[in-house]
Amino acid sequence: MFTLKPTEIRNCEDTVVVQKNASTKETVRQEILLACQEWVRRFNIGDYKYTIDTYLPNAKMYPRNTKTPRLPVEQRNNIGQWWKTFLDTTGAKNLVYYNVEVKVTGPNSGDLSARWYMSVGSGHIDKETWIKNDGKWSLAFDDFTVEETHSPTGAVEKHRSDVMEPASSLSE
Repeated sequence: MFTLKPTEIRNCEDTVVVQKNASTKETVRQEILLACQEWVRRFNIGDYKYTIDTYLPNAKMYPRNTKTPRLPVEQRNNIGQWWKTFLDTTGAKNLVYYNVEVKVTGPNSGDLSARWYMSVGSGHIDKETWIKNDGKWSLAFDDFTVEETHSPTGAVEKHRSDVMEPASSLSE
């Protein structure tokens, strides 16, 4: 068993150990890391049902730079359809989160941010909002950006952010 570094979430090879004497805030942070770790593990083994069921019924997702026609993607069913289409068309696997940060926002909530890469691309997570309800951690909000996509031939396509940049940075 390995202890998960606060900056990295990999498959099930790394494990977060919730310390019995940790403060409430630290316990919440560790529980969110565990929930996220399990989501990544299930994504990587192709457990579509678990991946989608982790989202709350009224969740919102912002998959930026993905050619999604309208943001946000709202409701678990629509988010599920987005992920199904993505997985069916890309064959994505080997998701890894790194440089992970968790900001505890309450006794049963927190926001996670990270960088990520997988077999078909890389990018960053601006915010995943995790909510604990009836002892289960769920995603209420998911905002991530694809910065690069990788084709099966190894070609890399960089993506320009769909967020407007200040005029001064555009002229550089």
